[in-house]
Amino acid sequence: MIYRYVIIGGGIAGTNAAFSIRKHDPEGGILIIGEEPLPVYSRVNLGSIVSGKQTPDQLILKQEHQYDQAYIDRTFNTRVTDIDHT
Repeated sequence: MIYRYVIIGGGIAGTNAAFSIRKHDPEGGILIIGEEPLPVYSRVNLGSIVSGKQTPDQLILKQEHQYDQAYIDRTFNTRVTDIDHT
């Protein structure tokens, strides 16, 4: 697939960018590349895992099916080290 949009970083900013792009461009291919092994999660609430108030799954802000429904492809656990824009 040829992507019109490639977003480096799967955190809150990159994920929000992808979903905002989708609202304005319903057909353009979108790919998020993120170094983290998980979809976007709440870093603010990480302490609640340590205290036992939440499980790691409860911190996920966007579920896999939400990316699928928005036709946003993603590659997690991948570090971008170079960009060839030619």
